[in-house]
Amino acid sequence: MFSFALWFNYLALFLAMDGVQEVIYNKVIDCLENKKMFLDPDLSLIKFSKIVGTNTTYLSNTINTYFKCNFRTLVNQYRIRFAQEALKEGSLQFDNLPAGTGFTSKSSFYDWFQKLTGTSPGAFLKNQR
Repeated sequence: MFSFALWFNYLALFLAMDGVQEVIYNKVIDCLENKKMFLDPDLSLIKFSKIVGTNTTYLSNTINTYFKCNFRTLVNQYRIRFAQEALKEGSLQFDNLPAGTGFTSKSSFYDWFQKLTGTSPGAFLKNQR
């Protein structure tokens, strides 16, 4: 049996959560774009949720909803974009790219660079010249 009151409560909860997600989304954008927290090699979902001021479930759901990816992918997208800019500008030496962009290993950096750009860092650099 359909309950209008129950449906209304779910709608109110959804709308309230949507407002919460928007606040979390804005904090995520600020932390990544302005504060460049993606450069922290120790950044984890738990650590980032504390910085943003929410729990890991809300943060993860917000990232999935707004960015259509998981936390690790989002952070690595920012890291690789930063690496691309550093390569274009020459602001980081090639050998310092993994550590200078927040990656803890060269292999992880190269794997993510290839995955997100479709090319290796070396080939990307050659195409910029």
